[in-house]
Amino acid sequence: ARPDTRSMMVIGLGTGEALEAIPATVESIEVVELEPEVVRANQAVASQRRRDPLSDPRVRLVINDARSALLLSRKTFDAIVSQPSHPWTSGSAHLYTREFFELARARLGQDGVLVQWIGLAFIDEALLRSVLATLTDVFPHVVVHRPPTGAALLFLASESSLERNPEIQRALAAAAALPELGIAREEDLAASLVLDEKGVRGLAEGAPVIRDNRNLLEAHSPRAVGRALGRDLGDSVLAPWDPLLRETGPSLDRACLIRRLLAGGNGARARRLADATTDPAERQVAFALLATAGGKSQIAAQLVADALSRDALSAEARALSLRLRHSQIARGGSADPRMMPLTQVEEALIGAWRLEGQRQWQQIEMFEPTLATVGPGDPLYRESILLRSAWRLAAGGPTRAGDALRLIDALLARGRTPDDLLLRARAASAAGDPRSTLATLSDLAFLISRKPQREIWARPARILVERLPRDPSLAVWRSSLQSALK
Repeated sequence: ARPDTRSMMVIGLGTGEALEAIPATVESIEVVELEPEVVRANQAVASQRRRDPLSDPRVRLVINDARSALLLSRKTFDAIVSQPSHPWTSGSAHLYTREFFELARARLGQDGVLVQWIGLAFIDEALLRSVLATLTDVFPHVVVHRPPTGAALLFLASESSLERNPEIQRALAAAAALPELGIAREEDLAASLVLDEKGVRGLAEGAPVIRDNRNLLEAHSPRAVGRALGRDLGDSVLAPWDPLLRETGPSLDRACLIRRLLAGGNGARARRLADATTDPAERQVAFALLATAGGKSQIAAQLVADALSRDALSAEARALSLRLRHSQIARGGSADPRMMPLTQVEEALIGAWRLEGQRQWQQIEMFEPTLATVGPGDPLYRESILLRSAWRLAAGGPTRAGDALRLIDALLARGRTPDDLLLRARAASAAGDPRSTLATLSDLAFLISRKPQREIWARPARILVERLPRDPSLAVWRSSLQSALK
């Protein structure tokens, strides 16, 4: 939203993950944390982290209530990121009111942005509308994003426009951590935008404002948990205001947007965008992606063949065609002749799949230099990551397994499937990290809990749990996970 941001206040340390993601272009970060035990918990695991955010020289830690810290501060910030936890608790409830938003606005510099986090489990439609009404009562410009993974919303509020940033490419290039969070290209950002300024104003209209002396979120969010918006984003609530249906912009690839939405579990939104697509070749690819996601591979194959007949250079159509032919290629088959000539990456992928079919996993390493060029926004990214992980796990040893683990983590940032989580658990186990294995399998158990075919993943997950070292400190976790996987 603001690539020139140089100073930031972060309200709430939490696990420190938000700090890890702040790009290097931000020069100073003031972190306000209410609870000293949260700081001590972060310090206790500092040596086990890939990066210790509290050792960042840019970070200044303040132990205080956020509103007190803002009142005492003489600074202004380019961005204030507020991420309090459960909105009914005493340390968080007063950080969603009009009075807090006014205080934050007073501490923002010109073009400054307030970024407000809230968990979807804590709000229903009425509370969402009130949060929007409260923000728009203070700030003239508000938009809402949903991060690529995780059941949360991010509200961005500013004195100046937050509509599509003409400098978005510069912003993406400057923030090296964004691909780790599933944001690699403009379509990823567009797919995360669930309400633009027009949608925010429309949904907020007529809703009561949250105030210190009438804190609707504090009073009603505990009761909202049972009827909260949840991971589906309350699709019926947000659908009438979907910004993708009004304007995707000439530079945005609709097929890429649909693929991105499907990866994030937003099937209903992806279908609406496909229905609104008018370009014939693009429309064929869009519905082929939907058919593939729905397990209708024959329909998808016919649609993508028609799309290639119309536009043989479509990257999305070519990638989907290869994906649908994966098993054939692994048995020695070839690509659709309409794709000729093949790119270097496509040739490498086909060669690696044929080795996969022969179970010659380690020989896939010969294609590593080419597969490593496939970036996170590319339609063949998932396929390249799976192959690059496979040969590393086949090679054996904790170092190779650790490398595979980092590759899989980059993939999971773009959407979580049971297969990907199971692969991550295998990599963590091979890397000799039982805690990471248990954590990943816990995520898997939750994800498959309501799936009718859950045994497909539960059985190999139980085997992984059984093979873990008998560490007494993990006994309770292990036992509860075994029960969840039964």
